[in-house]
Amino acid sequence: MAGGNARSGNLAEHHYLVAMIGWQLATLVTKKGANIDADKVLHFCLLHDLGELFGGDIGMYYAKANPVKDRFL
Repeated sequence: MAGGNARSGNLAEHHYLVAMIGWQLATLVTKKGANIDADKVLHFCLLHDLGELFGGDIGMYYAKANPVKDRFL
């Protein structure tokens, strides 16, 4: 595995952790005086992978180097 991480997760766990981190960061910076909309942060966290639903999980550099990848989507 990339980065030597032997633990694998699933999509639900990934979204949960991203949302929790986003919420905690928004709360922290708001307490420090920043004007952050925590609801908007949570919306972005929950929807950040929506494009992968339609386009797959293909990295930008791979997609640019392999234009034929569109035939397999």
